[in-house]
Amino acid sequence: MSLLLNFIEKLENFGAFLAALALALMFGLGLAEILSREVLGASISISLEYTGYLVAFSFLMGSGWTFSKGKHVRLTLFGPKGEKGKILEIMVLLTALGLASLLAYGLVSWTFGSFERGSVSFFPSATPLWIPQMILSLGPIILAFSVLGQLLQTLDKKP
Repeated sequence: MSLLLNFIEKLENFGAFLAALALALMFGLGLAEILSREVLGASISISLEYTGYLVAFSFLMGSGWTFSKGKHVRLTLFGPKGEKGKILEIMVLLTALGLASLLAYGLVSWTFGSFERGSVSFFPSATPLWIPQMILSLGPIILAFSVLGQLLQTLDKKP
C-alpha cells in the first residue's frame, strides 16, 4: 500500500507544480499584456483566452495537493469519536471519491467530444479546445487519487 500512497503523493506534488506554473504563466501573460498595451499600444490577442485557461488549471491542478494537506475548507462542528467517527469519515471520503471521479469522467468525456467534433475556441487563436480541456481533466483525476489515498489511510487507522 505504501507504494500506491507514494505514487499518489508524487501525483499530488506534480499537480501542485502545474498549478504553480499556471499561476506564474498567468502573471507573465498579464505583465506582457500590460507592457504591450503601454509600450506598443496593442493588446495581445490570446491574453484573455489563455488567462481563463490558466485560472482553471491553477484551481483544479492544485486541488489534490490541497486536499492531501488538509487545506480545503472543511467544517467540523462536532462528530462522533472512535469507531462511529471512523465510519462517518469513510462515508464522507467515499462520497468525495465518487464526486471527484464523476467530475474527472465528465471532463475526460467532454475532452474526447471536443476532439471528435474538432471544436475550436471562438477567440482569434482558434485553439483546438481538446488541448486545454485535456490539461484541465488532469486536476480532478489527481483529486480522485488524493481522496483514494486519504480513504486508504483512514481504513488503515485504528479508531
